Amino acid sequence: MDLKPPGGLTTIPAISAWITDAYYKIRSHANSHGAGKSDSIMDLVWPIGSIYQSVNDTNPGTLFGGTWAAFGSGKVLIGVDTGDANFNAVEKTGGNFSHKHTVDPPSTNTGAPSSTGLASAGIYGVGLSDHAHAVDIAPFNSGTTIDIPTYITVYRWKRTA
Repeated sequence: MDLKPPGGLTTIPAISAWITDAYYKIRSHANSHGAGKSDSIMDLVWPIGSIYQSVNDTNPGTLFGGTWAAFGSGKVLIGVDTGDANFNAVEKTGGNFSHKHTVDPPSTNTGAPSSTGLASAGIYGVGLSDHAHAVDIAPFNSGTTIDIPTYITVYRWKRTA
């Protein structure tokens, strides 16, 4: 389907004729592919159930008509994958903003381990006297991690009527 405007569209009647022709080409193409029965170009371009995204916060109902509801606020879109139970249906939700790590059993270390006698045994050199090294090992019990992919925010709506 070729909708590219030809050269020479310099008059209002020529532009109007091209737009009318393009509309009927779109309508014919949509009908031949089982699209909706509406005569509205908006219904052909954004049928009910369509998602519209913009950096403009104006509800698309104001721009194009129809009824639109905010959709997926604060969510990342993932395509349906019928082979993966996590993503096998449309509008399925899941995931967590953050998750918690736990250690079982929790660490109970509160002391500082030390090592003595290694220098005098000749491991680190000759002629060194006995001495101690203290190593502080902080106990690790649990923590919360936030995992967010890189992102950019947009306004998003779903056409509901």
